[in-house]
Amino acid sequence: MKLRRAIVGLMSARGQPVTDIAHLLDCSPEYVRGVTHGGARPSIATAGSGTC
Repeated sequence: MKLRRAIVGLMSARGQPVTDIAHLLDCSPEYVRGVTHGGARPSIATAGSGTC
């Protein structure tokens, strides 16, 4: 679901509330918070740095 994660990131960057994003994408607010707060995936900045 890379597209969904991208949409969450864009909507969050535009200031949409977590509950609105979750409702529009038919997912849980916890999922949205996980995406916006990093979740379990390493960021581009840490990929390959050995800090994952």
